[in-house]
Amino acid sequence: AVLRHLSFEPSGFADLLQGTVRVTNNLGRVHIEDCQIRGRDGSSSFLGLFANPGETGLLVSSSAAVAVHRCTITGGQGISTAPGPFGVGQVACSIGGLAIEAESCALSLHQVTATGGEGGSGAPTGVSGSDGGDGLRALFSSVIVSGCTLQGGDGGLGNLDGQSGAGVRSNGTGASLSELDSSLLGGAGAPGLLVLAGTHDVWTGEAWSLAISSPVRSGSVGSITASGPPNKVFALFISFGMGYLPKASFRGAFLPGSPFFGPLITATTNGSGSFSANFLAPSLAPFGLEGLLNIDQALMLQDVGPVLSSGTAFIQVEPPN
Repeated sequence: AVLRHLSFEPSGFADLLQGTVRVTNNLGRVHIEDCQIRGRDGSSSFLGLFANPGETGLLVSSSAAVAVHRCTITGGQGISTAPGPFGVGQVACSIGGLAIEAESCALSLHQVTATGGEGGSGAPTGVSGSDGGDGLRALFSSVIVSGCTLQGGDGGLGNLDGQSGAGVRSNGTGASLSELDSSLLGGAGAPGLLVLAGTHDVWTGEAWSLAISSPVRSGSVGSITASGPPNKVFALFISFGMGYLPKASFRGAFLPGSPFFGPLITATTNGSGSFSANFLAPSLAPFGLEGLLNIDQALMLQDVGPVLSSGTAFIQVEPPN
């Protein structure tokens, strides 16, 4: 499944909780690219005596291979207390939502900005503030973080301030976190990284990006762009299906499926670290196809060794008759 160039807003239905976008129980591959995802904000419940929490933006659970590229993801904000007429108002505040929650899965994040929701404040009514959400909370999961900024939400103010969220919180038997060129930032007073169980590896190198315009009709011109460190050679690989192969030696997860083709081209970024080129999409009619999905990724030779780019899903379609 591919989600590309979409904006996901939380639903107003109270029964649809636990995440604006939920990826659960997938044995296959899921690719999310250039999307915006926002968790639902906390809300009042039962005349303000209770409060619903801020919800998760992206929930990934029990899924074998999920890759997220160049997305902005935020957790829902907690609701604050507020005085009302005749002493009635919003009595309770609620916690901020997680930006990304991962449980029992393999997850790869490339140039993702994720921010946990802020905890609701109890300051106006003397109630203790609620906790902020983590940028990423991973449980029993193998996670790769490349070129990302993951930020915890601030705790709410109050009689006792709520605890702020961590940038990344990793826990659980067999959990692993591999990090490349990323900023892990806690909310006010909180750590950027909490590894409670499992392993944490920091890879050297610079994260970089590959993107291809999509969709492109056969016979029309598409474009490929790369952005990364200057004057570096890279090679392009493609496949007609998605894969997921973590490769520490390549500093990332190799995402083209089997069989893959490449290197199809080799090129070099310019002095400002960019590369762009146009291509003509060939006809799919001789193959009896109306459309075709390619998964494209490139491998760059940096001073520290090879580094994988973010991936891109290139969808080609035949023009109408």
